[in-house]
Amino acid sequence: MDFLKILRSIEDFLYEAMTWVIFYPRTLWQVIRRPLATMSYSDAEQAKPEEQQYRETLNPLLFLLLSLLIAHGVELAANDVLPRNLRGVAAVIFGSDLTLLISRAVVFSVFPLMFALAHIRLTGAALNRDTLRGPFLAQCFIGAVFAMAVSLGGSIGRTPGVETTVVGLATVAVAVAWYVTVQYLWLIQHLHVSPGRAVGEIAIGALRAIGLLLLAFIVLVAVNGDLTDPDTASPVAPPPTLRP
Repeated sequence: MDFLKILRSIEDFLYEAMTWVIFYPRTLWQVIRRPLATMSYSDAEQAKPEEQQYRETLNPLLFLLLSLLIAHGVELAANDVLPRNLRGVAAVIFGSDLTLLISRAVVFSVFPLMFALAHIRLTGAALNRDTLRGPFLAQCFIGAVFAMAVSLGGSIGRTPGVETTVVGLATVAVAVAWYVTVQYLWLIQHLHVSPGRAVGEIAIGALRAIGLLLLAFIVLVAVNGDLTDPDTASPVAPPPTLRP
């Protein structure tokens, strides 16, 4: 009986994984082409039972994770690997492919979280796990495209050569511009705030996200030590000895 349950679980997982091949590019194209409509779609899905949500697209969190996984796969295919002889906080973040993916997922989830909190505050809704879920998932749709573009741009920029550096920086700049523009239009059209206030909310949300990430980084450094490997650090010359 247990074997049959395991077999059925494998069957369900394989089917789910195969649907990603179809629904990932469909979701990606929908978010790029109509980001505001996709966010509105996500909000509307919250009125349905959880098991019936996101039948036409991927779940936003899964979409974010797969986007980061694809970007990381491109890095590996391009042989853009980070050094492994690390210690301290660097080892925690970059020590393996898994920890790197988890770190990126956390980083690129902070921005949707901050803008979701702004949504709750601007609408006057009570802050709880239920009210935060909808805005956060809607933000994850556009956050996934932003995360993948920034990750790919960073990988391209680390490739030796002036041309690739310029292309990488341009990719990151376009991703940031697209993300900020979508946030701006969402605040004006969906939350009906003034253009000036929309700019302020975007700046505040971004600063809060960056501040939270910096705080987390400082805590990691304090707990795990510095970023360097003592085996590769420059040796310190011994003090000169005095001869009689």
